[in-house]
Amino acid sequence: MHLRFCACLLFAAAALWGRDYYLDPAQGADGNPGTQARPLRTLAGIKPQAGDTVFLAPGNYGTARFEHSGTPEQPIRYQGVRETFFTGGEKDSAAKVLGSNLHFSGMSFGNGKHEVVLVSQAANVTFAGVHFSQGKIGLWPYLTRNLSVHDCDFEALEDGIFVDRCRNTSITGNRIGKDFRGGRDGITLYAQGNYITGSGPVSSVRILSPGKAMLENAGISTGRDRPPAGFHELRHGALNGDTTPSAVQLYTAFTRRSWGAQYQGQGLIAGGEYFFGDTRSWFRLLNHPDWDGKPYSPDGKYLLFDPDKASAEDLAGAAFAQIAYIFPEDYRTLDTRIEDNLIAGCGRQGIRTQRADYTLIRNNRILNCGATGIQLESGSRFTLVDNNDSHNHNRSYRNETGIWIHENSDAVVQNNRISGVQKGLALTQSYRCLVRFNCISDVRAQYVRESDRKFALANVNAFYMTGGSYGKCGVTPGCDRNAVVHNIFRDNGVQESHYGVFGFGFPDSPPIGRNLFLNNSISGSNAPLLLSFYYDSDIIFAGNRWPGDPTARVHCRDGQERPLAEWSQLEPPAPAPLARALADGRGRVIAVDNPEAFSAGFAFSDGQAVVPGDDITVGGLPARVTARDLAAGTLSLDRELQWSAGAPLQYQNLPQ
Repeated sequence: MHLRFCACLLFAAAALWGRDYYLDPAQGADGNPGTQARPLRTLAGIKPQAGDTVFLAPGNYGTARFEHSGTPEQPIRYQGVRETFFTGGEKDSAAKVLGSNLHFSGMSFGNGKHEVVLVSQAANVTFAGVHFSQGKIGLWPYLTRNLSVHDCDFEALEDGIFVDRCRNTSITGNRIGKDFRGGRDGITLYAQGNYITGSGPVSSVRILSPGKAMLENAGISTGRDRPPAGFHELRHGALNGDTTPSAVQLYTAFTRRSWGAQYQGQGLIAGGEYFFGDTRSWFRLLNHPDWDGKPYSPDGKYLLFDPDKASAEDLAGAAFAQIAYIFPEDYRTLDTRIEDNLIAGCGRQGIRTQRADYTLIRNNRILNCGATGIQLESGSRFTLVDNNDSHNHNRSYRNETGIWIHENSDAVVQNNRISGVQKGLALTQSYRCLVRFNCISDVRAQYVRESDRKFALANVNAFYMTGGSYGKCGVTPGCDRNAVVHNIFRDNGVQESHYGVFGFGFPDSPPIGRNLFLNNSISGSNAPLLLSFYYDSDIIFAGNRWPGDPTARVHCRDGQERPLAEWSQLEPPAPAPLARALADGRGRVIAVDNPEAFSAGFAFSDGQAVVPGDDITVGGLPARVTARDLAAGTLSLDRELQWSAGAPLQYQNLPQ
């Protein structure tokens, strides 16, 4: 009876804690039981289950497929040492992770043809203390949930970690970038973004009948130094039956540009992007009986339209066309933590986001990259970039930035330190972003290649803001409702800069709108041109402390350069209120003139709060911001207050 009871306990313990397997590629044999004394040789000899642990002795195990799954409570664990190798080759990855609830620790993966390790459509996968090397991409998680990568090393790669449409990813405490090659990125958060495949002027639009029109295009340009193409050469998206949504964009005018795309559209017709094969389209493409069932002519010059929500007259006003990929709104990477990583020596960006929402980038050190330290781009939203160091970049590119916020919305970029770059911090084609408490210093393009030096020095900026490009899809051109407050700019600029230490607008770029530039401290400018403006805008300057250099000049909106002392918007250096109450009131919601100067905190998409809202004073009374509504011009507070019209709003505690 007692023996049976003990046996039952042992069986229950085995079921709870799982089984241990031991593998040794040199001393093991797949006919062995997998004990420590008689190890197996390969993974093919086991079928691990929930709670099992696989101990991997040093040696080379070749390629592997991890297809078995544990449970969230009892993952399968694979435990090795640095000399435990999984290696790919010319035709395969070192490893493919297809199962869920798996934990990898200690081992090394290397020599993948494309990616070294692919994690595909899995959940709850952890890599701890793992070494990735010798491949194009070190780790490629694809459509995966709850991935954790911590205390790992990534070296001798093109890309470190490439996160593709994943959710709940944590990347912490890693070392990324040693011996990187090929000009790529340390960490990329990615989802397929909208982009232009071709553009050019419309020759004519023929109205064939009240419900039918034909657009003629003499040639679609597909890029610089390439011959014009016809529609039949742009066989993308719905044009070739692919399920990827694609679109035609039509404009009422266009301009030729001296750089970038050959043409740039102006005056988007009927307000948006017009989809092929999508119920949201305002027209559909018809198949012509003489065109082999295609919606374009054999010579590629014509597209045949059947207008729906727009009239044929709208089409008749088209002067410029773009063919674009337009991807669904749910093509996004969500809920990512990137914290406490050392990223150094990457060929391009240290951290890059594209169509990533709810991203926390905090406490990272990004050094010596070829292009930009941190780049938020292509429709990313709800990002907190906090307390990072971004230094000494632009080693392979001639025109890049310490932190670049491009085609973004609702980002907070705060407490970061930037130096040793060609452009300190840039805000382009972005909306409702808050840039505060950053220190940008020693921006002089010190590390640009000698062959790029002349161009780079002519374009040095500590900070610049532009409206982006009409040629982009996804984010409306312009730059509006952003706030740049309480930053320190010190010892920036060079004599050769054409655009000054601070650039607002750029020739031929879309205009910027209402933005705040408040209470910033500027000292030690090394450039005679301090600010440049290239068109009218509604930027509000107040409370900034400008350098006392009498030679500093401003390129004004009328095209004239004037001494800083004669600049019409020069304001007293005393700190200005960040906002004021618009009317007398009492309650928890206050209407203010500049709600964009405050943050309601940062939370992930499930509402999990990471950083609380700002602690502020309203007419000297303390409160915390719990929400902001820029459309209504209001801030919500955590307590009821009473205030008078014009009551100033400030932060309670400013960083020293």
